[in-house]
Amino acid sequence: MEIPYPGGSALIRTALLKQGIPFHSVDTSMASISASTLKSYDASLKKWWYFCQEGELDIYEASIPRIIEFLQLEFNKGLSFSALNGIRSAISLITTADVKDDLRVSRFFRGISKLRPPKPKYDCTWDPKDILDYYDSQQMNEKLDLKCLSEKLLILLAIVTGQRIHTLSLIKIENIRVSKDKIEILIPDPVKTSGINVFQPLLLLPFYRKNLKICPATPLRDYLNVTSQSRGGILKMDGLSSKYMSTSLYFNKGNVDFSLTLTKSSTTKVIGTYEQPKEDDKVTDMMLKDALSFQGTISE
Repeated sequence: MEIPYPGGSALIRTALLKQGIPFHSVDTSMASISASTLKSYDASLKKWWYFCQEGELDIYEASIPRIIEFLQLEFNKGLSFSALNGIRSAISLITTADVKDDLRVSRFFRGISKLRPPKPKYDCTWDPKDILDYYDSQQMNEKLDLKCLSEKLLILLAIVTGQRIHTLSLIKIENIRVSKDKIEILIPDPVKTSGINVFQPLLLLPFYRKNLKICPATPLRDYLNVTSQSRGGILKMDGLSSKYMSTSLYFNKGNVDFSLTLTKSSTTKVIGTYEQPKEDDKVTDMMLKDALSFQGTISE
């Protein structure tokens, strides 16, 4: 009789107990696995669960040859090197077999790399100068509506900082520091690269006064000023409507195609009067991502 799949988290918890982890320490050990990793492991462990049931194997005690047999079946289905490597990592988390360092498994994956070489995530690049030239040809920030200003802010943040979209989504107004020559953005929340003895991201946006149209700092400063007016002069994001408007920017020059999809919380296109911020002004309250959540072609 087939037993329903209990879920990846349940399998990992059971494996930890089998490995001798005290019951009251299981939750702490589980916290070492991020939610995104658990989600990807869940799909792999589900396949492994039903393979073991069909072969009447103990999922926690399966031998290396049976694990390689399972990986071969998945390889025959067309899975990529990286996908199979993810399955190996998931299985190694619950099984007693030394899946990561076993020479037989290593040789099997060397064969996969030759038969189906891993491909780079991107097979082309684009020149950021094309984007900068585009914004250089546009109006100054004070002439842009909130939609265009928001798009410009996100694109320049992505280009100048080189950060993942997830990292940019964690920007909080209370962690933005405006000085005379630059804007500093602290990211204290956990990101993909967070770890012991690893510094959290610190985003530095210089004021490029030679050409304010492509300056990475002024769109952020001006965005905060404009949305402050929408919130009654208070730098707080919850004054905006919960109605969402989806906008997209498409840019093409020669062989270069660039697209970014932006979801923005706003009621109207706000222009208003711009004021130069004082150096000692403290930008406080709420999360920038409450007003801007976005996804695009930039790497996650």
